[in-house]
This record gives sequence, structure tokens and C-alpha cells, in this order.
Amino acid sequence: MSAHKLPLDLIGIGTKVAVVGLIAGLVVEKAAPLNNMHPDPSVQVSLLSISMVLPSFWISLLAPICYLFALWSASDVFMRLHKGEGFGASVVKGLKDVGSNLIYGAIAAILIMPTLTAMTEDRFRGVRYDFAIEPLTIGLIGLMLWLITQAGEKLQTDMESFV
Repeated sequence: MSAHKLPLDLIGIGTKVAVVGLIAGLVVEKAAPLNNMHPDPSVQVSLLSISMVLPSFWISLLAPICYLFALWSASDVFMRLHKGEGFGASVVKGLKDVGSNLIYGAIAAILIMPTLTAMTEDRFRGVRYDFAIEPLTIGLIGLMLWLITQAGEKLQTDMESFV
């Protein structure tokens, strides 16, 4: 391996390992408050049974799950690039998946999660939104990535028509 070439296979594998670690961290983070939900500590109730009655638990997972899918797709793109694939159909599809999942996660964080939370808490008076900097930035980067792959596909199609 030359000194100037990125070890894309290691980045791809590292990204997948990071995704698994992030999933474990997400489960621990979201499950911790559920342990204190039952008023009688002597009663053993499973975390799954508690989480099933708490829509807010599942709603809070929407954006992070989309972002984790984006990371997983990115690791696939790294692996394809390491194998020497150029800007072909599989790399374009992977980049589109990354962009789409970033967009879905941002929409979930900005619009869907606040609206569903208001609906489940019986205070729904219309669509809610939360324009935080992070999801807006992530969503715009996802949109940019998706648009770049669209332009790349069009350019590749135009180039093939000349040949």
C-alpha cells in the first residue's frame, strides 16, 4: 500500500465496527430511563414490555436509525472503492443510499419526531418542527450528496452516448 493512498478497506471495516458500537450505545442510552419507569422496584418488568407502551421511546429512535443506515451505506462505498470500482453503478447507488438516509434522518429529526411526540402526548395542534443546526446541516449534506450522484449519473450517461 502506498503512503499517499487511503486504506479504504480499513475505513470501511472501521465504519461498520463503529456502527455496531453506536447501536449498542444507542440501546444503552435509550434503555437507561426505562429501568426507572415502574413505580414498584420489587416488580421485575422487562425493558421491552415497558418500551412497547412508550411511543416516545420508539419515536426517539427514528433519526438515529436513519443516520446509522447512512453510516453503514458509507462503509459499503468505502469497500467498493477499495476494490477498485470507479464511479460505477454500485458506487453511485451506495452514495445515493448515504444521501437518502441522511435526508430521511434530518426530516425525521426536524419534522416527524416533534410532530409524533406532540401527537402521543395529547397536545397536538398541528405539525411541529425543530430546526436545530445539526439535522439541518446533515440533511443539506445528504441532499448535496444525492444531487451530486444524480449529476454524476447524467454525466456518465452522456459520456457513454458519445462513445
